[in-house]
Amino acid sequence: MASDQALRDLILASNPVGYYPLDTQANLGRDISPHAHHGSQSGTFQQQVLTLAGMDISVAKGVSAPLVVIPDRAEYRGRTFTMECIISHQEDANLVIAERGGDNQNWSLQSVGTAMGMPVPSYQFVLGASTQPANGRAGPSMTGHMIFTSVQGITKIYLNGVALKEWTVATGNGIQGNQGNLPIHLFSRGGNFASSAYLAHVAFYARELTVAERQARENLFSNLYEWKLHPLTATPANQEPRSQFQPQDVAWRGTPPLYPGPVNVQQMSQSIVCKGHD
Repeated sequence: MASDQALRDLILASNPVGYYPLDTQANLGRDISPHAHHGSQSGTFQQQVLTLAGMDISVAKGVSAPLVVIPDRAEYRGRTFTMECIISHQEDANLVIAERGGDNQNWSLQSVGTAMGMPVPSYQFVLGASTQPANGRAGPSMTGHMIFTSVQGITKIYLNGVALKEWTVATGNGIQGNQGNLPIHLFSRGGNFASSAYLAHVAFYARELTVAERQARENLFSNLYEWKLHPLTATPANQEPRSQFQPQDVAWRGTPPLYPGPVNVQQMSQSIVCKGHD
C-alpha cells in the first residue's frame, strides 16, 4: 500500500486537539495527537481502502449500531470549531455523521439530500441552536478530504483544500448551548440511525485552519496523477536521398484550362445522369 504519511504529517503539523485516523478496526478511538485523548467504540464496523492523490487510505464504516465515543474537552465547546476528515458517502438521507452531544444545541455534521433540496451526497454543518440550517449546507461531494468549520455560527466547507461553500450568513446562534461534559459521537447518534459514510483521519481544532494550512491540503490532493519521464528517440522522416525520387508525369488537361485530370471521357447525357434515380 502507498503510505498516507504525508496527510498524517500535515494534520499533526496543524496541532489538532484530537486526531483519530480510524485505521485500526479494533481500536477506532485511538488518538494519535500529542493529547492522546482516546475514545471507545461499540457495535460493528467494516473497513476498505480508498486511493486518493496516490495514497492508500484505510476508511471505516458502521455496520450494526456503530458508535465511536470521544470524551469531551473544553476545546470542543467553543464558538469556533473545525472538523477535518476523509469522508465518502452516497446516502440520500439526513443522518448524523459526527456531533457533540445529541440535543442539536452544540455542533453536528450530518448528511443531507433531496429532502432538503440538496444534490446527493451533501453535508450540513451547524454550531449552536440552528435557526437557518440551509445556510450550513454544501455539496455534492462523494469522496474526498473535507474541512468543516463554523466561526460563530457561520459555516465554511472545503473539499480538498478548496472552498466548496463559504457562507457569509449564520446558520445558528454560534453558541454551544450545552457546556456540560458531552462526548463526541462518530458514525451515529448514540448508536442509532447510523450513517453509511466511510470516515478516516478525523481531526478536531478549536479554531479555523489558516489559508496556508488549507493551501497545503490543496497542494497534496491536487496531485492526482503520478507523472513519469519516458525517453523518446526522434527519427526524421524521408531520410532517403532526394535523387532517388523520379519526377512525376503530371500534366494539366481538360476544359476549362488548368482543370486537373483525370477527366471522365464518357460523354454525359440526361439519361446517364438520371440513370438509377427512378
